[in-house]
Amino acid sequence: MGKDKFGVYILRASFTDKNGVKHYARNYGKKCFKIYIHKN
Repeated sequence: MGKDKFGVYILRASFTDKNGVKHYARNYGKKCFKIYIHKN
């Protein structure tokens, strides 16, 4: 878990959107996605 000026975040290699579609970071040329869990 990390913290920056926008809030607290976690790093994930994939995430599932509201429609149930799983997105992988490697398909977007990334190693991970920064997922914010709450603001400061």
